[in-house]
Amino acid sequence: MKDNIMTTKKLRKMNKEKIIQALYDLGECNKNQLAKYTNLSQGTCYNILQELLDSKEIIMGEGFDSTGGRKAKSYKLNKDYSKTLNLPKTDFEMRGNLPKKEPAILQDFIDKKVYYLALKQNENTGKRFVLHDGPPYANGEIHIGHALN
Repeated sequence: MKDNIMTTKKLRKMNKEKIIQALYDLGECNKNQLAKYTNLSQGTCYNILQELLDSKEIIMGEGFDSTGGRKAKSYKLNKDYSKTLNLPKTDFEMRGNLPKKEPAILQDFIDKKVYYLALKQNENTGKRFVLHDGPPYANGEIHIGHALN
């Protein structure tokens, strides 16, 4: 029963989706056009447009010519779709930056003697490890990245 209750949060989400859908349908448009198309008040449209601008889901358009007074503000969807993805915010860098990080990683492996400990752990097991990986190599000569596959 509780799921059927319309909360302010649910209503705001529905209205936001209406505005986004209207921008998909109409393309670049102003607040008045959005209000008319979505049957939302101009005040509601304004508040949601501000929220969408802040989140960079939409951007300001070129504006429309006016019959008098100032140019009407226009809005359009941001074509940089990375802004529309609902991904968690993390401290991870967007790029691996391997040339700078690799020396530190290698030094850490050396300090912890990872390779030698792995050899010692597997000596006297009687098992032999053979990596079979063959051509063609899409990205040049064979390298350790192939072993990760």
